Amino acid sequence: MKRFILKNITVFGSILIALSSSLSSCKDYVDIPVSDNSIYSKDAFSTDASATSSVLALYSSDQTRSNILNLNYLGGISSDEMVYLLQTDMGIADFGTNTISPSNGLIASQLWQYPYGVIRMANQAIAGLDGPNSVNPSLKNQLLGECYFWRAYQLFNLTNMFGGVPIPLNSNPLDNVGVPKSSVAEVYAQILKDLTTAKDLVGDAYPSTLRARVNKSVVSAFLARVYLYNKDYANAEKEASTLISQTSVYTLPSPATNFINTSTEIIIQQATQFGNSTIAANYRSTAPNKPVYALRNQFVNTTFEIGDARRTNWIDEVVNGSEITYRINKYKLATASATTTGNEFNVMFRLAEQYLIRAEARLQQNNLTGANEDLTTLRTRAGLGNKFAGQTLNKTALMDAIVQERKAELFGEFAHRWFDLKRLGLADAVLTPLKPGYKTDYQLYPIPASQSLQAGYEQNKGYN
Repeated sequence: MKRFILKNITVFGSILIALSSSLSSCKDYVDIPVSDNSIYSKDAFSTDASATSSVLALYSSDQTRSNILNLNYLGGISSDEMVYLLQTDMGIADFGTNTISPSNGLIASQLWQYPYGVIRMANQAIAGLDGPNSVNPSLKNQLLGECYFWRAYQLFNLTNMFGGVPIPLNSNPLDNVGVPKSSVAEVYAQILKDLTTAKDLVGDAYPSTLRARVNKSVVSAFLARVYLYNKDYANAEKEASTLISQTSVYTLPSPATNFINTSTEIIIQQATQFGNSTIAANYRSTAPNKPVYALRNQFVNTTFEIGDARRTNWIDEVVNGSEITYRINKYKLATASATTTGNEFNVMFRLAEQYLIRAEARLQQNNLTGANEDLTTLRTRAGLGNKFAGQTLNKTALMDAIVQERKAELFGEFAHRWFDLKRLGLADAVLTPLKPGYKTDYQLYPIPASQSLQAGYEQNKGYN
C-alpha cells in the first residue's frame, strides 16, 4: 500500500464524512508529491526550527485570524453593544437581530469550521511533538503548552457560542469523523485539562518579543476567566491574583496608551504584519464615512459616567448633520503598511480583565471590601474613584457595579458583553426590548446545517 497525504482539511464534519466514505472503498493509495511550500508531517517536527514554525501557525493561520476578527464583530452585534451599519451582508445583519439561520455561511465557516481548523492543527502538532523527534526537550514542552492553550481557547469560544460541541482530539482528521457532541460541562472539563497541562509545560518568560506568544501568565489569565465562568470563584481569584501581583511586569497605564503594543497592561496580543490591529479596520473610518461596526447610542449613553477617561479615549464620534455615530477608538490605526509601520496589535488578554474577574470572584465569596478595592483600582485609572465611598457595601449593588464596569472596560473586545449577558442571566431582560426578533433560545447560535444534517448533530433548540 502506498502512502498518501491529506492536506488542508479544515472542515470538521461534512467534508470528512464524504472523504471517509470515498477512502473506505479504496485498497491502494497513490503517491502524492509534496508541493514546494509543504512538507510531510513527519518532517515538520524533525528540528527545533521546523517544530517552532509549525506551532507558530496556530497564531497566524487564516483560520485563527478570521475567527478572531469575527468573534469581535458578530459577538458584539449579537449583544446590546454594537450595530452593523453597512447592511450589505444579510448574513451579518442576522446576528444583529438575533435571527440567524442554520444555513448562515458565517456560522458554518468563521465560527465553526475555522475554530475546528485551529484545533486540527493543534492536535497534529501535539502528535508530532509527542512522537519520535529530535526537538530540544525544553522547547518541546513550551511548544506543547502553546498547542494545548490554543485548543482550549477555541473550545471555550465554541461552547460559549454553540453550547455542547464535539471535542476532536485525534491528530488524524479521519479518526475524528463521527465524534459526538459533548455537553458543556464535558467541554469545560477538557478546557481545564488542556490549560492545567499547558501551565505545567510553558515557561515563565515570554518566548517572543512584545508578549505575542503564550507563557505561564497567559495561561493563568485564561484559567481565571474559565474558572469564573464555571463559578469556581476561589480558583478564579487565585489565578487572577497571580497576574495582579506581578507589579513589575503588568500595570494599568493610562487609557490613552494601554492598547499600543508595548503597553505593560497587555498579557498577550496577536502580532500583525504591519503593526496595526486588524480588529480596528472595521471600527475605524474617516469622517463623514461611517464605520462598518459602531457602538449603539443607547449603550454609550447608559454605560459611562461623566469624567470617565475610557469614554474620552476609547470612543470618538462621526457627525453627519444631526446624526452621531459612535466609533470604537481603542485602536487608533485603521491601516498601516511596510512604509508606515504602526504600533498596535490585536490585544487578546489584558490586566484590567483580571481585576474584574477577581472583583466578581471576591464578591461571590462575600469579600465585599476586596471586590470594591479591585473595582476602585480600575475606576481610579479611568478618573472616577471609589463608587461606594462612605457607603455600606451591598452585595447586589456591588455586583451591578461590576457588570457596569465590565461594559465600560471590555466593549468591542472578543464578545465579552455577549458572553456576560448569557452567563449572568441578563440576556432576556436586556435584549427582548431591544430586538423584536430575539428569543431566549437564540442565546446559542444554531449548529451549522451541514453539521446537523450530515454529521447528525442535534440542532440547538429553536432552530429546527
